Amino acid sequence: MCRDPQYFPLVPIFTLPRGYLTLSLTCPVNCLAGQTIPLKSGNTVYLSSWGGYDYIAVLNNSSAGASGFTVSWRNGQCTPPRPTPPAFKLSASPTQLSIPRGQSATSTITVTSLGTFGGMINFTWQSSCNHCGLTPTVTISPASVFLKPGGSNYTVVSFATDPSISPATIQYSVYGYGGLVPDSSANIDVVVT
Repeated sequence: MCRDPQYFPLVPIFTLPRGYLTLSLTCPVNCLAGQTIPLKSGNTVYLSSWGGYDYIAVLNNSSAGASGFTVSWRNGQCTPPRPTPPAFKLSASPTQLSIPRGQSATSTITVTSLGTFGGMINFTWQSSCNHCGLTPTVTISPASVFLKPGGSNYTVVSFATDPSISPATIQYSVYGYGGLVPDSSANIDVVVT
């Protein structure tokens, strides 16, 4: 990320007063939307230059009259890039569909958090087919889902075929992407009969 001029390493310095449990940032628009960035005093975070951030503080239920505090920011050091482990995975069920011409079918894509990742996951797709003419109409609904850390969610991919479509086997890849984490994909083979 240090090579990307849109992200900067910054170090927050703060002390949480009594009653405060955690402090984090969220970016409601234009960057990392829906993703929460935990803050720990003295630890580097990478922040975007093209979005505004909001602080989120979590307080103990028994806290009354919480006091304010100051967060100061210092420039951080770039660390050498390391391979990023997968943050979530996609799986399709079923992975193969047989659809008569003029009919439709669906496959459910389950997205599962791996570890502590949480945030919005958006979906897109691409297809591969040799010598295909007209291909099925593809709809992904919902087009994005919220994934809780350690949780799972799903979307449904619908394939609708026209009666005039030619028989073919089409390979589809459904991609999930979100935040600054690697994408994940699931494959579905559609056989039009």
